[in-house]
Amino acid sequence: MSKQLEHGMQCRLIGRTRIQYRRQIELNILHIQSDQNAEPRDPVRGRRLKAAGMVAGVPDVLITGFGARVLWIELKAPGGKISKSQRAWHETHRTMGFQVEVCDDEETAWALIQDFARVSEWAWEQAQQAAAGAADGAPWEAV
Repeated sequence: MSKQLEHGMQCRLIGRTRIQYRRQIELNILHIQSDQNAEPRDPVRGRRLKAAGMVAGVPDVLITGFGARVLWIELKAPGGKISKSQRAWHETHRTMGFQVEVCDDEETAWALIQDFARVSEWAWEQAQQAAAGAADGAPWEAV
């Protein structure tokens, strides 16, 4: 039952993000994707996925933002706990500088996505302004 709750939460968050941040996605300010670890699989399919590079512990949702920003969100049913492989993956990637969060409710995850999108858009706007300034010439040049 908890996998179904997590899967539903994941689908709603992905859909909500694609609707709310369509412009940012179209402008490549924001990208969102998810893994398919929640799907049941038989041992043969599991071996094929591992051979193709799937590893245990990868969070459910990946969001990348302008300026090489990365947010991973692990979704859990209320009160759910992360596994040992998830804990190891999260610790490794936090050490590498990535933001990895565990959420057991949809609104907390949504708030993280909103904050991430705001900062990504701000970084994009700053880069656009800097590029426009560079195209106009340095402000210290004599007129």
